[in-house]
Amino acid sequence: RGDTAIPVDPKENTASVSAIEVFRHAGYEGGAEIRIDKGIPFGSGLGGSAASAAAGAAAANELLGSPLNESQLVACALRGEAIASKSLHGDNVIPALLGGGILVDSDDPALYRRIVLDLEIFFAIVVPDIKITTADARDDLPAHVGLRDAVTNASALALLIDGLRAGDVDLIRRMILRDRVVEPVRRKRIPCFDAAYEAAAYAGAAGCAISGSGPTLFTVAASAEEAGLLANRMSAACRESGVECRALVSRVHELGAHVRVSEG
Repeated sequence: RGDTAIPVDPKENTASVSAIEVFRHAGYEGGAEIRIDKGIPFGSGLGGSAASAAAGAAAANELLGSPLNESQLVACALRGEAIASKSLHGDNVIPALLGGGILVDSDDPALYRRIVLDLEIFFAIVVPDIKITTADARDDLPAHVGLRDAVTNASALALLIDGLRAGDVDLIRRMILRDRVVEPVRRKRIPCFDAAYEAAAYAGAAGCAISGSGPTLFTVAASAEEAGLLANRMSAACRESGVECRALVSRVHELGAHVRVSEG
C-alpha cells in the first residue's frame, strides 16, 4: 500500500508471485490474502522488489508450516524478483531472504555462498527525492568495458570481500569507491551526488557510492553513531544542492526474512 506504481495484480507483484511459487512447490491449491506495507520507496535503488519477493516466499512458507527448504525458497523468491527485473537476478533477493553477506553467481543465481562477517557493518544512507528506473539506469551502461577498468573493478571486488572477511571497515570504504564501470555513468542522473560525496569525504568516510540503480547513496561506518553523523552530513549537503532527501541508518542483518508475531 502507499505507492500506486506498485502492481496489485497477483501475477505482476513480486511478493504474490513468490508466494504462488511456494504454494506450487508445496502442492497447496488454496489461496491467501497478501498485504504489503514497507518503508522502501519505489524506484530508490534499495531493492524494494527483492524485499517483497523475499517476504512473500518466507510468509507463504510459514503459512503452510515451512515445507520448503532453503534452496526451494531461494528458487521461489528468484521467480518473484524476475517479475520486476525481467530475469533471474539473485544479488538482491537472496541476501534479503537469507540475511548476512552473500556472494551470488550472476550466470547461475542458484549458486551462492555466505560470507562470514567478523564485524557489525553500519550504513549511512541518503535517499534523494528523485526517481530513476532500473531500465533507464541500464540504458546508461557502456556496451564495452576497457581492460584497465575491468582489472580495477576485479581487484577492488577481491579486496572488498577480504575486507568483509577481515572486518576492515577502512578497506571496505575504500573499495566501494573503486567502481570504474557503472558509477561514473549513473552518477550523472543524481544531481546531488558530488555534494554528498564531498560531505562524506570531509566527515572521514572517503566518499559515498550508489545503491543499485540509484538514486540512493550510501557509505560504510564502524558504528551506528558514526553512520548517523555521516547520514546527517550527506543529507544536509543534498538539501543545500537543491535536492530533498531522507537520511537513514541501517546495518547488515544476519537473520534475513522472518516472521515476527505481534502481540495482541
